[in-house]
Amino acid sequence: MGLIEQEKLYSFSIPQYTPSSFEVKAEVEKEGSFAINRTEASEITWAACGNKFNLPHPFNEDGHDAAKCMRSVAEPLLIDHFGESIIDKWRNP
Repeated sequence: MGLIEQEKLYSFSIPQYTPSSFEVKAEVEKEGSFAINRTEASEITWAACGNKFNLPHPFNEDGHDAAKCMRSVAEPLLIDHFGESIIDKWRNP
């Protein structure tokens, strides 16, 4: 569509790795500057696959939670790489 340079498109990457709480604790303790007294994990409802599991209404948001979570991470990276103007085109089509 000509909105971004091909080189910028091909050079963009969001490597993602979600460590377990055990892995996080092991790395923190290995480094040695901090001690972990307690860990907690937040659950994100990934309803992007629709309601094929017959989930009740609060858990059937058709990907809304997944999109919010991914956007919170991806949008600042996209702005930094491609510029604010490309993001504005998708916010306000």
